Amino acid sequence: SQMLMLKTGQSCQLADISAHIDVSATAEEVERKKKMSGRDGEFLKDTSFVLKARESRYGSGRRAELLRPVQNLCKKVPLIKTNDFVVTETEFEKFGRGEVIFLENSRNTRLCRTETSCISVGPTACGSGGWVNPAGGGLSFNEVTDGSICVTCNVFTDIPGTPQCQDNGLCSCKDIVNGTTLLNCKIETTTTTTHNHTKPCIQQPGLRMQETPAVTQSMLYNKNEIARSITIISGDLFVVMHADMNGYWHNGNLENNRLMKVGNDCFISTIPEDVSPVDIALGIQEIHAANDVTTEDDELDQYGIIHDVGPLTEAEQNALHPDIKSQCVDSNYKKIREIPVDKVQNEDLNEGKIVFFNVKASRGACKLQTAVTSQASGCWRWPNPDGATLWVHQIVHSVTSVTCCTNLLSAILPNCCQNTFPQYCQCKDIVDTQVFKECGASQTTTTK
Repeated sequence: SQMLMLKTGQSCQLADISAHIDVSATAEEVERKKKMSGRDGEFLKDTSFVLKARESRYGSGRRAELLRPVQNLCKKVPLIKTNDFVVTETEFEKFGRGEVIFLENSRNTRLCRTETSCISVGPTACGSGGWVNPAGGGLSFNEVTDGSICVTCNVFTDIPGTPQCQDNGLCSCKDIVNGTTLLNCKIETTTTTTHNHTKPCIQQPGLRMQETPAVTQSMLYNKNEIARSITIISGDLFVVMHADMNGYWHNGNLENNRLMKVGNDCFISTIPEDVSPVDIALGIQEIHAANDVTTEDDELDQYGIIHDVGPLTEAEQNALHPDIKSQCVDSNYKKIREIPVDKVQNEDLNEGKIVFFNVKASRGACKLQTAVTSQASGCWRWPNPDGATLWVHQIVHSVTSVTCCTNLLSAILPNCCQNTFPQYCQCKDIVDTQVFKECGASQTTTTK
């Protein structure tokens, strides 16, 4: 089919143009208008409005199928397949104000009519493209946005005793009144992605990672709870994020709404302000829609450790979302902060080695450090918001840690650690797991 590619500053957008653009007629009309006007731009008169609803996102395999000029132009930005809707200026203005708009579809039956419902969600990237309207009226200059989310819904007819759009899996248009209800229709209950020739998500410390033929990751969307939730299942790692009862994923009073379960421990935190669970869910669906499988060429690796900062109170545990509680039966709850590590540190943790980081304090000629070893590990993937690569592949370790002391001027003041921090082992002495355990046994705080 004929395709239109529009590149903005943030993405490349592909759309099927057969429905509303005749390419050959466009070229002929451009030449005719030029001859008539004598000046290239004199006939730029009309404005039309197009919503570009995101449908899917291309990975390396799908990009290789495209024309070479498109590959070259889009090699550093996301490449999105869109479904274009021509709308009126009034509809476009309502859309720009964040209102839900309904667009009537051409494929209707007497008893079952469907419409498309759209809303503007998230940051918009505006661009422009133009074509000649063969029906007349000059060159149509189109305003576009890639921030639209659209769903098809049922409009029920009022004929007693007749079936009404049964079993077609679509929502009722009358139930779509705001962004939350539209997202309930847009986000699928289950989406499973397949990843070929990638590293396994669970790694036992001391064993080198081996490539696996394929792994799967599933995303579950729970719209039955008043507070909506998204669950990611990747091997033995579980991530749960939930909104409040008003549909907000971030607000000043919403805390402890994110779970990362690794091994038998449930690590609880608050969703960071720069993380959008809705974008994650929609991005996973877009990737799945265009790619039967993805490979490690579609992934950016990211590494981190989960550092325990204390237990949850009984009140905090009771206030947790039901989907968090259901994943954590007979598990330990821990509040955490995530700390990034580099590739070398990640490999050392995989091999059961001891990693030192995080300078805690310094007193003159000596300082405190944290020594950690991996207890369990896992990984998951979420859509990469920037660039051409589809996924961020995060590998995380839950760790056991001990505090130790390092002499900064050992040649001059060799006894600084002994005199200043006598309660801690010296970091240079922690050379194996046996010494690590002995140092940890003498300390009251052990993190996992």
